[in-house]
Amino acid sequence: MFGSLMGIFYEGSGWWPEVFFLLFFLPGFIFLSEYRGLVSVVSGVVGGLFFPLGKKLFDEKVGGMYVFPCLLMSTFLMVLFNCLMGTIPWSYPVMAHWSVTCTITVPLWFGLYFSCLRCGPVGFFADLVPKGVPELFGFVIFPIEIVSILCQILSLSVRMMLNMAFGFMIIHVLMSMLSSLVFGGGSLVGVVVMTVVAGGFLGVEFFVCMIQSGLLLGLLCMYSAKHPVSMGQ
Repeated sequence: MFGSLMGIFYEGSGWWPEVFFLLFFLPGFIFLSEYRGLVSVVSGVVGGLFFPLGKKLFDEKVGGMYVFPCLLMSTFLMVLFNCLMGTIPWSYPVMAHWSVTCTITVPLWFGLYFSCLRCGPVGFFADLVPKGVPELFGFVIFPIEIVSILCQILSLSVRMMLNMAFGFMIIHVLMSMLSSLVFGGGSLVGVVVMTVVAGGFLGVEFFVCMIQSGLLLGLLCMYSAKHPVSMGQ
């Protein structure tokens, strides 16, 4: 199974179950801990670095949105830990599966817009049509904006799935070539070159994992900027 490229997507590959469940539920303790104020400050710094609108979202003074930053930070850590765990050769890359990414992103996306409709439905629909647009064009722009909102879930889940799957497959190929050279009696130069290449790409993949987790946090901050509470309505 390890010799197959798609074998990395087999649930029995590696020792992933124990670590996965540990890293999956560990960030949840942050949401329930008594240090939510400290977590909110750290979340504000991270959100402000990845997206400017996160500074206002993560402000503790925004009372109605206070719980949401802690939830976002927990999700950010969960995605980051599981992405990093997937870089371990021949382990189960959970973040390369659409079912997992959708399970993480859909509830946040749906809950955010459900809260928008519940807190300020009139203002939410009014923001879909830019100010100053003639009413005739408003009937055309409105459905386009609705479709763009529905496509946001694709930008959250599919983008992460494809990026992670591509990186995991390249790591699998490089590690398979390296193991073939080492155990197949390859030359010392080839082993050294493949080790350097594999190590360099693994470092790049670590950076990509952090970028993907940060993009998820930034996109959620951007989508939540139109929430009536964050806009002071």
